[in-house]
Amino acid sequence: MDYNKLNTKNYYFVMIFLPIKPKYALAIKELKKQVEFRKVKFKNESFKSCLVYASYPLKRIIGYFEFKTIDEGHPSEIWEKYGKVGCIAREDYNEYYKDSKLAYAIKIDSFLAFDEPIDPFAKIDNFNIPQSYKYLSEDELIALLKNV
Repeated sequence: MDYNKLNTKNYYFVMIFLPIKPKYALAIKELKKQVEFRKVKFKNESFKSCLVYASYPLKRIIGYFEFKTIDEGHPSEIWEKYGKVGCIAREDYNEYYKDSKLAYAIKIDSFLAFDEPIDPFAKIDNFNIPQSYKYLSEDELIALLKNV
């Protein structure tokens, strides 16, 4: 990996670790999915990079994306704006947001795929995968990207 391509002012100090179902993670990698839908907003909005973890059965970090904005609104409003670029069926979207008053759409600007997916469990002992997201410390990020 060419570290000169990375946005170091955001990259080394903190990054968001974002577990995503494989079909959606791969759609991001293929540049088909332009927004990531979430029920929970990031607590700190100053971070603009997400490490993409494709969850079970892949269980690998496949790359990272950068974003500038997160749009929020009622789920029906967010669907009207982003349903065509979200790579999710309307029925699945409705099921995901069935008890939610707010929806969040992370607008993906760019994606960088890793040459080889990363197994976080092989890099960090007792690494835990969050339900929604977590912030990675500089040490965690360096450990995950070592020898990439």
